[in-house]
Amino acid sequence: MLALIDRGYGCRMGVPTLLMAAATADNAFTITGFSVALTFVFPEPDSSVAMVVMKGPLEVAIGGLCGLVLGLLLSRLPPKSPSNTHTDTHTDRQTDTHTDTHTDRQTDTHTDTHT
Repeated sequence: MLALIDRGYGCRMGVPTLLMAAATADNAFTITGFSVALTFVFPEPDSSVAMVVMKGPLEVAIGGLCGLVLGLLLSRLPPKSPSNTHTDTHTDRQTDTHTDTHTDRQTDTHTDTHT
């Protein structure tokens, strides 16, 4: 999937991002379901059936909340500096050159050809 993203397939419509998010959600539900099934097969002595059934949705809710909090936190850190970020939008064939200066005084020059 990452190779397809590097080649630019489906990026305009956000298909790779959607597929990766769907696969991640599918993995989370599968792991949670396996955990609940494992608890039914090898029950703890003091656990009730209601607690075992509630364990799955509770794990998903807690995981989603932690992911949301961490995602919001990481979206704010580190702050983007204008010296190393740029956005190029082209509708026709065009070549542009830009220079990025990083905080460690490294300078990169790129030439991009858009088709």
